[in-house]
Order: sequence, then structure tokens, then C-alpha cells
Amino acid sequence: MIVKLENKKKANVKELKSIREKLSLKKDKMGSFFKSHNIKKIGNRTYIDIENGEKKFDLSKYKDLAKAFNNEFIKLNLNYRTSVQKLTVGLTKSKKKITEKLAGKELRATLNVKEPELEDQRYSGTLLFKIHNAENIFNKLNQNYHRKKVMNLGTLKTGSSEPIANLFGYIQKYINESDFKLRRGTRFDNRDNYDGEIEVLNLADNINKCIDNLKTAFGVNLYMGILKVPTVVEDTVDEVENWEAIANKKGVEFKLVLSENEVLFYYFTDQDPPSITVEHRNEYTQKELNEILDKYPVSTFVDMSADGSVDSEKIIFNLTNRILHKSGNKKIFIGQNILDMNLSFKLESFYERDDFDIPDDFEENPYEGNKDEDIPF
Repeated sequence: MIVKLENKKKANVKELKSIREKLSLKKDKMGSFFKSHNIKKIGNRTYIDIENGEKKFDLSKYKDLAKAFNNEFIKLNLNYRTSVQKLTVGLTKSKKKITEKLAGKELRATLNVKEPELEDQRYSGTLLFKIHNAENIFNKLNQNYHRKKVMNLGTLKTGSSEPIANLFGYIQKYINESDFKLRRGTRFDNRDNYDGEIEVLNLADNINKCIDNLKTAFGVNLYMGILKVPTVVEDTVDEVENWEAIANKKGVEFKLVLSENEVLFYYFTDQDPPSITVEHRNEYTQKELNEILDKYPVSTFVDMSADGSVDSEKIIFNLTNRILHKSGNKKIFIGQNILDMNLSFKLESFYERDDFDIPDDFEENPYEGNKDEDIPF
């Protein structure tokens, strides 16, 4: 049997009213709002007809609505997203399915059945969100991450290198001058001094100029997000002996432990999707890494400096090399870098996603499921 899909739907009036309240928008002034988001086919009268919910409109209209609303949510750093499904009647998830899902969780809890473990995932994934202003970038830089990954620089239009280089220069200034982070964190509590606010304002203004220039002159958008992949890091074998060794200027013993490599992505594109899914094929899952550490235990002694600091990357490289030699013909080497060949990107559309309740500083792993075979050791 062939099922004919309906391309027109009535609006979810409750959702539209709720969004307008969140954004402090007036119903009879919506045309100018959509025009500011480069959507010219929805004027005041059209929007009023849509929100009244009496007529059916093409899904493309709702796609434009979702795009404008979500862009505004991101600009204002509001932790809410909408979608075509939420904006229309008849496309939302049924309460019955949600109830059954919750009932299943309750049943598993009653039977003392554990939730599926996520540590054996072959793939890690996250969402990259569009950057509208400096505050979006500041929020990402203030999160915890260990490495960065910049994508698509070689695909951009001639001339775009200057605003991108300037943007990276301002980002580097924000990162290197820790006063920015520290003083922003305390919200510049000094009552009579506004020097900090002026510095951040000037920096933000320069960043916003770069973002606007990339968009208007070159049609380039920037998306950012943090991907977490399983890895190993160094740790002391004995914490007590660690401090005693530092005091006595002796070597400290280090081993490898499970951890996560958190990578900040900068993704430049001439497309304009609501978000981008990045997926990484993990060389080893957390479970596999744990098995490797158990099967091939290694450690090394390192002379500590007076302040207790060490070269972490050098220690990790040393220990992973020892595992490589110890594993013999298995040739197990735990790399620390994210390789392009293990990455894939998908530009989302408003039709594909049915849940946009995702904060701008989304950190959780949205990918579920083990998509590949286990790797024997």
C-alpha cells in the first residue's frame, strides 16, 4: 500500500505562542523579525494566519519559522530549540510512546536490570551549532577541552583568509589572557571599575565583525562543538608517594588510566543548516582500552619539577610506546590525535530532527549504539 504524505499542516498554536513569549515578540510585528533573519516570504499577515491555526500551510513555511526561531535562541544564548515537528499539529511524539518508554525504565529498575553501558561504543558523536556572535564562542572556550580541530579551511572562497585569521587572533587573545576568563567568571565584581567590561566589549565587537564579514562577504558560517572520544592519560601510581617524592626530589611513578579526549571543533561551511552532526570512529572503545591496560600494565618513573608539574604528553607517549612493544605482534598503539579519516559530518535539516531541546553548550553524547565489530587483542 502506498501512503501519500501530506505536505501541509496546521500550526501548533501553543508552541508558537510559547516561543513568542520566550523571545518577547509581538504577534502583529513578526514580519520584521523574519526579515531580520533573511526570510522574506513570511510577513505580518501570513504569520498571524499561521499562528491562528485555522489554515494549513506548507511544511517549508514551518522550516523557515524553525530556522529563524532557533537562530534567535542561539543569539540570545537561550537553552531551547524548536523544529518543524514541534511547530505543527500531528507530527509530535505521542504521549503513549513516551509513557511506554518511561514504563520500560521503571520496569527495568524494578527488576534491577542495568541500563545499557555506553562505554563499549565504537563511535562517538556530538552536535556542532552555528556561531552567531562572540558570546557563543566565549561559551565554548569556557568549557573543558584538551585539543582543537579546524575543518574545511581549504574549501573557502578566496579572500576569506583575512577575517578567519583575524578571528583566530582574537580567540587566541581570549585564551592566552586568562584575565578575560577569570574576570568574566566573577562578572567583574568591582563596583567602581569597568575596565574589564570595556576590554571584553572591544574584543567581542572585533569577533562579531569577523563573523558578520564572513557571512555577508563570503557566505561562510562557523559551527562549533565539543566531541568526547575515549583515550588514556597519565596518573600517579600512589598519590601519597607522589608528594613525598616531590619533597625529596625523587622520581614519581606514573601509569595510564582511562579518560576522555575532549576536542573543540571549528567547522566552516558555505551551507546554513541548523546544526551539524560530527561522528568519530573510535580506534578503541573504553571497554577495549580497559582490557588493554589490564593485559599490558606499564609504568615509568619521572623526575618532578619543584612545583609538581610534568610533561603529560611525553609521559603518555612513553607509556603507550611501552604497551606497543609489550603487545608484540598485536601492535597495539593508543594514539592521542583525532584523524580526519575517522571523522564524518552530516548537515542536519529541520525535517530530519524531531527534538531541538538541546542547549547551546550541549556536551552529552547523542550517538547511541555500537555500529562496528569488536577488535580482538
